[in-house]
Amino acid sequence: MKTITRRTVAVTGLHNADSGVAVLRALCATAVVGEWRVGLAANALDEGVYATDVLDEAFVLGPVSDGALFVQRLRELALRVNVSVLLATSAADVAAIVPRERQLREVGVSTFLPTPSQLALLDPVLTDRVASDAHIDVPKTVVLSSARQITRLHEELAYPVVLRTADVTAEARTLDELCIAFQRVAASGLPAVAQERASGAMVHVVGLGDGQGRLVGAVAAKVLRWEGPHSWGMTTIACPPAISAASAWAATTHWRGAFELRIELARGRALLRDVRAHLPAWIHLATSAGVNLPRAAVRLALRLPPECSSEYAVGVSLVRGSADRVVSARQISDASALGDVVRKRQPIVLERDFRRAR
Repeated sequence: MKTITRRTVAVTGLHNADSGVAVLRALCATAVVGEWRVGLAANALDEGVYATDVLDEAFVLGPVSDGALFVQRLRELALRVNVSVLLATSAADVAAIVPRERQLREVGVSTFLPTPSQLALLDPVLTDRVASDAHIDVPKTVVLSSARQITRLHEELAYPVVLRTADVTAEARTLDELCIAFQRVAASGLPAVAQERASGAMVHVVGLGDGQGRLVGAVAAKVLRWEGPHSWGMTTIACPPAISAASAWAATTHWRGAFELRIELARGRALLRDVRAHLPAWIHLATSAGVNLPRAAVRLALRLPPECSSEYAVGVSLVRGSADRVVSARQISDASALGDVVRKRQPIVLERDFRRAR
């Protein structure tokens, strides 16, 4: 009988405010024979470490933001458990991994992430330029390079105003708030952008670009309730302008990997607010609606066709809450001291061959 080498998919972001558990849940929805799902945690108290329903094994490697140290630990882990694919879930994880992809490829770990030049486009000033090239509408915008512009900004933009850099976003409704907001964003570096807030409905679109200018799949959703990162609700909606914006973004940038657009619907226009390079915490909603982007990302990382639906169901809702994981003190102690939480016995080796396509 033919046998296969176990294929291991590693996923970051196991804190309950992150998207790692949702990504693992999406992978479970289209389980592959011989696949071993591994969670990579920053801390032994991350809830996802003990999510026995969706992962086979968890390792505590420290924060991905540690960069070189995290990659060194992951390289050592890859040699132990034969990691085939890494899914970096948060924007911070993506930014830390992208410069070090070559080091991971050397030990057989594949990724499907944006290039450094694509990540640079997430600077708000550059994002607006790309949006213009892609014929995507943006709110009325002023580029800020000096504090002197603040006192006259109300002559160009109506309140409320949103100030953004690549790392910081702040909103202001008065001149005093605007001065404080400018200090916040300026601390992360200028130039920044100031945009009118049209107070329209906000739509979130998660998409996956294939790196060749094509949109593999996308789902639009709106927030039903927001009570912080641990408690919220969303539902999928039909929003052709938002999906068209996602397609235009992928086509213009040749985006490689997952992304999320935030789009404001105002006065009959779809206005691009920002773009983020991550798999959002609501990604399992997209999977439940029929578009499994984490699975497509794994296949693309393995140089396989994504096999992802471009159609999704409207009116599918997700209510997000915290999960209580009751574990022994010994399990937490072992995770802290050893960095390794084994959950299930080794998978049965079966007949199909999932070796990476060449």
